[in-house]
Amino acid sequence: MSNFIVDSSAWVEYFKGSENGLKFRKVIESKQNKCFFSNIILAEVVSKSKKEEQNVAEIIKAMQSTASKINESEAEFISGGLIHAELASSEKEVGLADSIIIAVSRKHSLKILTQDFHLKTFNSLYLAKRKGK
Repeated sequence: MSNFIVDSSAWVEYFKGSENGLKFRKVIESKQNKCFFSNIILAEVVSKSKKEEQNVAEIIKAMQSTASKINESEAEFISGGLIHAELASSEKEVGLADSIIIAVSRKHSLKILTQDFHLKTFNSLYLAKRKGK
């Protein structure tokens, strides 16, 4: 059994039903895996869904029925801030939200299920590239 935190990039493709989304669906819906999302991921998915005029309430409900929510602690936000500052000084392109996701994944010993190339090296299951990357 594997435990994953599902990054917003994976959720977005999952809900689109894209080719990449079908790959993520196999992992997310496998009974051999346990999947999680955090509040920061939920916020990113809600923002993207609203921009694409999708039914936000249905997407939230689907996430909650498919994965368990982790509430980030203050320590995880602090750790995420430190990770972000460290990575920024080495010129890697990782946003603050992704840095918090890295901190959450480390605290809870979760692999990151993502298609974001910049998360590939952070204990991730990197299933799909975005076009052009």
